Amino acid sequence: MRKMKHVLLASVAAVSCLASSAHALEYNQNIPAIFGTGGNPAQGWTTFTQDHIQLGLRAKNRTDGTTPNNGAGTYTFPVGTAPASTRAIWNFEFSANVDYNPASPGSGDAPVPPATLADYTYLLSVDTDPSAGTSFLSYNPLVFHQDNSYGNNATLPGQGVEVGVLAGSAYSLAQNSQNITFFPFLGNPLINGTYDFTFGIYEGADLIGETKMTVVVGEGGTRNVPDAGSSVALLSLSLVGVGCMGRKLKKLVH
Repeated sequence: MRKMKHVLLASVAAVSCLASSAHALEYNQNIPAIFGTGGNPAQGWTTFTQDHIQLGLRAKNRTDGTTPNNGAGTYTFPVGTAPASTRAIWNFEFSANVDYNPASPGSGDAPVPPATLADYTYLLSVDTDPSAGTSFLSYNPLVFHQDNSYGNNATLPGQGVEVGVLAGSAYSLAQNSQNITFFPFLGNPLINGTYDFTFGIYEGADLIGETKMTVVVGEGGTRNVPDAGSSVALLSLSLVGVGCMGRKLKKLVH
């Protein structure tokens, strides 16, 4: 079993959380990409969907926009950087839609009260350990990233707005595309690695659901790295609004 090492990016007291929803993940789903300039593809997302909530994760080749995966949430890429760049050839991307399936007029469905992103909290866990072990940086991406793209179900591809953090009260959809080399992940794009990702949504202290994926680079991670206590300094980022994180405070599992 892979050795588990967890780093928490916020000084938040642990609280009790409900177990993850039994709803199954779906693979290779289409979600229009509202970030960028409109050239990003819609395909290749691993999603969790329940009622009016849809979460998505995917990994995408930065050069050709493909999302190579095995149909079960594992994405594969070669070692290396994109042309004329120091960034990894792949990006990881997330999507949160809290008004995904409003009742259609005349459908007979009960109306769903409009929801906004501010009605929930979010936790993105990014594995920064390229080995066969895992070391997660867990944080609220809607609080940390200042370049999220926001919109709603009517927002066209590439037409999301970037209005800084804490913009959730006006929008129901948020997305972003990040690279493992960006701060605070600081990954090395030139080595083999295996990276796990989890993206969850919470209502108060309750976990509503989450989506997961794995990215294998080159030959993948092959060794277990001992837990060295690692990046406690990242707590100085002082992320707020992270919500329920109690389930991330786990002991090492061998």
